[in-house]
Amino acid sequence: MRHLPILWSCFFFTLFYQSHVFALVSVSASQGQRHGALNFATTTTQSQTKSHDTSVKLTVDPLPLIPLGLEVAKLQHTLELSAQEHTLSAGHLNGYGLGLEAWIPIFPFVTPYARLMKQAGELRAEYDSSLLSYAGSTRVDYLYHSEEASLGIRYAPVALPLVNVSVFLEYIYSQHHFMFNNFADAAILASPEKQLLQEEMGWQSSGIALGLKVGI
Repeated sequence: MRHLPILWSCFFFTLFYQSHVFALVSVSASQGQRHGALNFATTTTQSQTKSHDTSVKLTVDPLPLIPLGLEVAKLQHTLELSAQEHTLSAGHLNGYGLGLEAWIPIFPFVTPYARLMKQAGELRAEYDSSLLSYAGSTRVDYLYHSEEASLGIRYAPVALPLVNVSVFLEYIYSQHHFMFNNFADAAILASPEKQLLQEEMGWQSSGIALGLKVGI
């Protein structure tokens, strides 16, 4: 019984300084950069890539005091990439994701976490017209789906009773699969590069993201 006040003190200390892990609803925003390789299905061509990423996530923790949350995300990527046979002068990905996040709420101020997410969306790619015989619009639209895994750490420098604010740094690894959807200009169907631009692609990438998370 003599140790009971000490145990209660430790419990409330952990509860207070880890209050951000008990947020029912959280919103986070992050920016990052990735490097990877783009592979083409019918050729051995491979392109090294760099992308700038922006994401906004909504996390819901439906089970109080259980460190597991459901996430919905809006994602944007801007790609810079080149290949041996043709060049994509720009690529813009817009998509949505659904995932699960789990974390370890045992350390004051600092929370390690992991996330698995499934994504789907669209890639709008602009090809370098100087490498094509077609002189019109070289925009090609692809649909994509992807799997993503993240490991990160959140830091909450100040514990607030109602609003939980933390910054986070995470490592991300993802695999994207692109499937041809349509040409912006149907006249490109007559060009000899039509089949090349319609082929499926795979993109493997990894990188770092930095962000801010606010929960209630």
